[in-house]
Amino acid sequence: MYTGVALKVCETYMWNSTFYAFFSFLKPHIKNHLDGPFSDIAHGMIAGIGTQLVLFPLVGINTALITKRQLRGGKNDKSPGSSGALQWVREYINVTRDIYREGGGISAFWKGISAGLMLTINPGILTLIRKHLTRMVSEYRGRGATAADDFWIGFASKLMASTITYPLVVARSQIVTSQDSMPHSGVGIHAILRGICMVFETIQRVINDYGGWQGLYAGVAPHLCQAALKEAIANTIRRRLSLILFAYYSHRYSKLSRAG
Repeated sequence: MYTGVALKVCETYMWNSTFYAFFSFLKPHIKNHLDGPFSDIAHGMIAGIGTQLVLFPLVGINTALITKRQLRGGKNDKSPGSSGALQWVREYINVTRDIYREGGGISAFWKGISAGLMLTINPGILTLIRKHLTRMVSEYRGRGATAADDFWIGFASKLMASTITYPLVVARSQIVTSQDSMPHSGVGIHAILRGICMVFETIQRVINDYGGWQGLYAGVAPHLCQAALKEAIANTIRRRLSLILFAYYSHRYSKLSRAG
């Protein structure tokens, strides 16, 4: 049941940290050049694109490692005299080497990146819905959102965004774990466009092979529960920390101003 949970926790931490680093860096630039609902979508998408380009190899390695363990019944590859941590590192290195060799070089780590780039619409939609819901709650209450409000705003926002983009998650997993090499390999806009076509072909193949749209959305419930709960907790903590830091630095600044 908990196969790959340590990998998933590390991946989630790195993904969220990198995303919000890009998100914070881009915030003043987006505000200066864009306005309206499109700016919210663009803000989330551009931050997501940067995150995908930097961390997508981690997705491929973790997915391959978890798949390999599941095929062995959730057991690690045990070597005599090896500790758990050392064995985990060795297995991670072996999977990374296998991807490099079998995929034809360094580009194999970005296999399925087109689906990943298309998935950046998810944080774009999420940002738009979250801002809209936060504004609605604040106007209704006549004050800022509470911690409970932030939790349910994050939950509802991710639930809606992930329902829309779930077919892309399925396509990405299918492409990353497929044994076939990515066709039409290359770099540049043409390779990305060919990859996007492959994403839609993969979605269509899943629909045909697994009984239509019901088959495509077969695993949507656990995915939505995991994604929505994760975002709800992250949104609550992020908002609370932001308010605490803002209050701390405002108080410090006022003390320095009075002292000066």
